[in-house]
Amino acid sequence: MESTTSSSQPVVRTVRTPGIAVVIMAEGEEFRSAVEGVGEQDPDTWLIVVGPDSRSKRSAEEAGLTHRSTFEEAIKAIPADIDYVWVLSGGARPEPGALTALWQVALNHQASLVGSKILATENRERLLSVGSATDLFGVSSSGLDESELDFAQYDVIREVSSLSTVSMLARRRLWAVLAGFDESLPPISAGLDFCQRVRLAGGRVVVAPSSRVLYPSDRFPRSETWRERAGRMRAMFKVYRLMTLIWAIPLDIAINVLEGMYSLVLGRPGRLAGFLAALVWSFGRLPSTISARIRTQKTRGVGDEDLFRYQMSGSVILRDMGYEIGGRIGEAGPGEKIWTAALSSRLRGGAPFGVLLALLYTAAASRSLWIGGLPAGGFSFSPGDDPVGVLSAYAGGWNDVGLGTPLPPHPAAVMASGVHWLLLEWSGSQLLLTALALWAGLVGSSRLFRSAGIAAGPSYLGAVVYLLGSASAMVVSQGYWPMVVALGALPWPVVAAVRPWPNGRRHRIGDLAMICLATAVLAAAAPVAAAVPAVVIILGWMAGVGWSLWSIARALIGGVIGLSTVGAYLWANASDVWSNGPSWSLPVEWVVWAVVGAAGILALLFGGARLRSAAGLGLALSGVGLWVGQALSWEVAVGGAALAAVGSGMTASAAVGSVGRQSKGLRRLGGTAALLCGVVVLGLGASVLEGGRAGLPEDQWSGRLDFASSLSDPRAGSRILLIGADGALPGMERQGEGYSYRLLKAGPPTLEQAWLAPRAVGDLALADVLSKMTASGTLRPGELLAPFGVRWVVVDQETGFSENFTAQLDLRILAATEDTVVYENLMARPRSDGPYVGAWESVGPARVQGPQFQGRIRIGDNAHSRWDPEWSQHSWWNTISGTQGTGYFTPYPMGRALGWWSAVALIVLTGLVWWGRGAFR
Repeated sequence: MESTTSSSQPVVRTVRTPGIAVVIMAEGEEFRSAVEGVGEQDPDTWLIVVGPDSRSKRSAEEAGLTHRSTFEEAIKAIPADIDYVWVLSGGARPEPGALTALWQVALNHQASLVGSKILATENRERLLSVGSATDLFGVSSSGLDESELDFAQYDVIREVSSLSTVSMLARRRLWAVLAGFDESLPPISAGLDFCQRVRLAGGRVVVAPSSRVLYPSDRFPRSETWRERAGRMRAMFKVYRLMTLIWAIPLDIAINVLEGMYSLVLGRPGRLAGFLAALVWSFGRLPSTISARIRTQKTRGVGDEDLFRYQMSGSVILRDMGYEIGGRIGEAGPGEKIWTAALSSRLRGGAPFGVLLALLYTAAASRSLWIGGLPAGGFSFSPGDDPVGVLSAYAGGWNDVGLGTPLPPHPAAVMASGVHWLLLEWSGSQLLLTALALWAGLVGSSRLFRSAGIAAGPSYLGAVVYLLGSASAMVVSQGYWPMVVALGALPWPVVAAVRPWPNGRRHRIGDLAMICLATAVLAAAAPVAAAVPAVVIILGWMAGVGWSLWSIARALIGGVIGLSTVGAYLWANASDVWSNGPSWSLPVEWVVWAVVGAAGILALLFGGARLRSAAGLGLALSGVGLWVGQALSWEVAVGGAALAAVGSGMTASAAVGSVGRQSKGLRRLGGTAALLCGVVVLGLGASVLEGGRAGLPEDQWSGRLDFASSLSDPRAGSRILLIGADGALPGMERQGEGYSYRLLKAGPPTLEQAWLAPRAVGDLALADVLSKMTASGTLRPGELLAPFGVRWVVVDQETGFSENFTAQLDLRILAATEDTVVYENLMARPRSDGPYVGAWESVGPARVQGPQFQGRIRIGDNAHSRWDPEWSQHSWWNTISGTQGTGYFTPYPMGRALGWWSAVALIVLTGLVWWGRGAFR
């Protein structure tokens, strides 16, 4: 009789226990604890000991174990029927069940490489490693506090950047294909190197917290040694593409040199010496590193962006420096926070002390940026996840800010997106741009002040006032991040134009290209400010600082060419470019400017001949800048603030340098008073040290709108309607009756969304809907907002707007606090409507697609005739034919041409600057 099985009974499939080999990396003769721990595991294993010296071989043979001298030999000796290889350090002691947890995670989560939770042998609850995050340069950050105990706070299976080499499990074939560990590297960098190569091959690297392995804490490897530094360099060189290495290696060297100098000042010469030793080792091993790189690149399965995805933004080294500097500032007394005349007297002794003081001050004033990134608020946001879309929108395409516009994004957002794209969408790209801007502003302004006759030491104090003083704070304190970039670029066209005209055609072309390129960066950050270098030189020529009329001509020529690189923005906006910005007014602290004026007048009366000219120029620039800064037009006001920044910095540096060694009597007394006023100017801006954000305000929007990213499909093109008090919303905002409002794409605010275009037909329709809600309320606000693609409404309780939703039927409260209420629109419609909901999707700002359809497709953006195919307008939105299965915005030919001109001009100018670089040595 044939047996049958009921279909209602579950079918149980047993999972075969894989064949596992254990490779124990002997630490001298130490491997017995690892062998004992392996014996307590459930699966049967095939065990082999690896050790290069005779002691490990002798000990292994005495214990009846297989021995090999190298890891590569061990992998070759493992039988072919073995599935997984578990690599253990000789001093490790795995707890029962550690191996089972590893291979189950590998199977269930399709992980290529799995690591264990490492705990101290002497205290089984003390955490040593749960995997670690790294920055771009391979510097690890475990996230563990010193002597942190295990309270299951990390008991979640998660992907990490690096695992500890104490315990790792991977398939035998993976170890063989990737050649295992790099035996020239110490433990931490060896683990990082192998993890990066696994991820580069397309594998997942995870930590299994249920796999517990003990290890002596006093022998657990540390990352501070010079060998580990050298290992990180080798690991970085092996995995990244050439384009990444071109900018990452110089940046890594610069960060390590900065840290070495900082540590040297604090009496820790070992850090700088260790970095130099790492460089020597790296150069000595360069041939083998190149060979290893060639082998690694052959296994590449993904791009560098997949490595970046699991890395921290910014630099761990700079973050740690920021923590230390912040701690020292916090421990200092009130009298120490504002540097006194004792320090300023040393400034007059020469450049070295001035350079060190300026660097430390700037590092302290910006430390929070390197710890937590740029604060999100105002116009300080990271680039979006579609930099190509932003670049295309700039070059005559469709800009999907708000309800969409054919006007290009602001050049500052385009610049940030361009850098983000060039750096392969690395999360720290904008932070890198900020760091370069701060450095360029500090060095460039000090050179500018020296060209006006100010000594090297005082010029660096003036550079700090220029970069972080009251004038820059008028703009930066309101969250206008592009001002930081503008201040970094502004001094360089002036410096290049006022220097003596170099000999030789090559150097002259390089000199002019430098003016053009620096002006192009300045114009991208603040278009109107592109005129500032010429104004500075004209006023300097009139003040008699020694600048020639030919300098003015060079500045004007370079300014016109540099300004042309933002021609797409100027052409599209026409006269509106002068006012495209927020409706903020610049807050002027007249007490500070009174001190600046006093410092300048004292320098005029008691300084030397060159200093008197410089002081007069500083006062003139400050006065003109403040006058222009009160303009109602935002872009013009930013240009005025930039002028005032140059003026205040030059005035402060001239005042500090007013006391000469031969000065006597009244002149010496007046010079000392000028010096003290210059120092007070710096001291009055010392509040920037407290926040450590380089003058930017506190973070306001990080994480507040992340819910939209997790709840929405990006292809739907959903939007968030923000309603808040005046000045409380990200970027620009529109005014309602007692409130402000604006639309954002679903997810956190991004930089390109900060600027809004003038109202179009859809914006007017949205304003009318909100006005009706305010006047009479409605039972179905969600239905009214649905055509605009609004899926969420975030209301600030302070506005009282939520009272309009007390009797409504189609909004659901997602979250409510004392400050904010978040509603979900149950009637929300996607940006593009096809034959059925979800049939068509947004694939970028200027394109929608879906199944071919004989009817009409709705695109919920401001109506514009350049949408195809067969465009028509219905109400305020676009409709197109669905017969082609796609809809697209046809770019403006002139905008596209000007966009290409911007890209080509920047590339050519950069090449010419490099070609004629001898002019700048």
